[in-house]
Order: sequence, then structure tokens, then C-alpha cells
Amino acid sequence: MNWDGVIPMPDHIGRIINICHQIIEEKSTMDNMMLVYAIFCSLSNNNIEWNVLKMSLIEKGSSLTLSQATMSLNSLYNRMTQNKRKTEHLALVAKSQGALNHGNTTRKKKKFKKKTFNPKPNDICRTCGQKGH
Repeated sequence: MNWDGVIPMPDHIGRIINICHQIIEEKSTMDNMMLVYAIFCSLSNNNIEWNVLKMSLIEKGSSLTLSQATMSLNSLYNRMTQNKRKTEHLALVAKSQGALNHGNTTRKKKKFKKKTFNPKPNDICRTCGQKGH
């Protein structure tokens, strides 16, 4: 049972622990270290962060407990999902700002229009003094 990254890490760990309990009910024995190694083997080898965490936890050796391993895995999973949400949010913000700035294809009306002068019949010309032109 490999973790695909779609289901949350606590659910994945719970499934493996459930399988362990089923094995124990069948009168077989399984210690916590075997369970921890089963969880480690189910994780992807492609992700550097998971590999670093696995190596640091394996170096603890026999002092490693199931609760320490699950807490470490859950905290890394939570950090990764929060970072993913932040980057998705930033991408959406950048996309929406780009749509506001560059997506508007209609041109704005000019603020200052050239005024046209239409003389009225009673208007007096400034240069010659005649009316209506």
C-alpha cells in the first residue's frame, strides 16, 4: 500500500495501523519498529523531504517509537500542504492581478478632449468685434 499523496497522511498511517492490528488478531506478532518501517516503505522515494525525514528517523534506531514517527510524518505533511496552499494562493493572486491590469482590451476615454467652439448668433468676435462668427 503506497501513499499517493492524495489522501491525508493521518488517514494513510491509520490504514497501515489497521492492517497491523488485523495481522496481530491472526495470532502473528508485529513490533512497532516493523510498523514504522512499513510506513516508511509506503512513502514515495521521489520526494527529497520525505527521504530526509526517513533517514533522520531511522538513525534514531531502537529509540524510535511509533508515536514519534507518526508525529514527524504528520507535521511534515502539514507543512507541505500549507506551502502548497500558499503557492497556489499566490499564483491565483498574480493571475487575477494580471487579468485586471492586462486583460482589459477596451481603451479608456481620453480625459482631456479638445473643445470645439460653436459660436452663437449673439457672440462677439474678440479680434474684429462682429457678431455671429
